[in-house]
Amino acid sequence: MERLLSVKDLAVVIGLRPATIYGLVERGEIPVQRVRRRVMFTPSAIEAWLARQAHPDRVAPEISSAAERQQHSLREGRTP
Repeated sequence: MERLLSVKDLAVVIGLRPATIYGLVERGEIPVQRVRRRVMFTPSAIEAWLARQAHPDRVAPEISSAAERQQHSLREGRTP
């Protein structure tokens, strides 16, 4: 099972502000997993979403490894 990313984690990984991500969620433009009241994301769904965007030749396959590094840093108490 993939480790879910929070809005903050995703913002760091793809370089968008959290407010921008919440806007995408509100408009239904980004794949989301809801865990109770929290908005979460699966790296594989985000990879596929990025691949479908305006620049299909610029797929970000490194998002999973970047997400894993981000999660590792957060678990160890380091800020990205």
